[in-house]
Amino acid sequence: MRKILVTLAVLTVPISALTLGFAGTAGAAGKLSCTTITGNASSTLVVSGCTGGNTGGSSEPVNATALATGGTVDWVSGSSTTIAAPVLTSISAKKCPGYVKDAATEPSAESFTASVTTDSGDGMLLPANAIGEVCISTSGAITALKAFTTTWSTSSVVCTTITGSSTITVSGCTGGNTGGSSEPLSAATLATGGTIDWVSGGSTTVAAPTLSSTSATKCPGYVKGAATNPTAESFTTTVTADSGDGLKLPGSAKGAVCISASGSITALKPLSAK
Repeated sequence: MRKILVTLAVLTVPISALTLGFAGTAGAAGKLSCTTITGNASSTLVVSGCTGGNTGGSSEPVNATALATGGTVDWVSGSSTTIAAPVLTSISAKKCPGYVKDAATEPSAESFTASVTTDSGDGMLLPANAIGEVCISTSGAITALKAFTTTWSTSSVVCTTITGSSTITVSGCTGGNTGGSSEPLSAATLATGGTIDWVSGGSTTVAAPTLSSTSATKCPGYVKGAATNPTAESFTTTVTADSGDGLKLPGSAKGAVCISASGSITALKPLSAK
């Protein structure tokens, strides 16, 4: 019942001065690495064995030109990563499948570096860097010589203000790549979990929060022994996806809010995430 009442309050009353934060580990590196590439240079490829980010472990089949000349890799999770045209360098193919010293025909090998220009759902702070090495057989089959790896600096996002009622705007944001504010969104997004779209074009998705009653003695309007007093709730939630802000995934978030007798909500403690 308490959770229902708090949810209704968020949905129906004005909200202001609530501090939100979504954080990775400042200065640390985020990483998405895929160990396997299968397919042919003349058709499609699948990138798999992926860890980090929010890929679901594998890509959907992608046209080989997306890696050869730049393009978008769609992941089975529903997220996507777009890379610019890579810089290619010929390297030794001695460790490639089918290599035989002094054979008439041999596989070739290429190393590549590329910039990640856009990303949806993997927590990358852009631009990010992608590197890898591939073997190309005489028939055009492509395999990974070294893992396809994308790295970026993790970041944190802190937002100091929320304004609105049934539709709210999160603003006063620093860090990441939010553009400083969210687009207008339903208050239910924070009450029950959902996606915050930022004015930069990025987004952050949070799960439904877990609520616990906490002391309201430091809340605005609290008077010891009064007939009616504000209540307070602490909350924890998970950051499940992020686009362009460098957040560690999955991330954890926590904070505390005051709910006045009239239903207005203010921050008791900032929301912080890591």
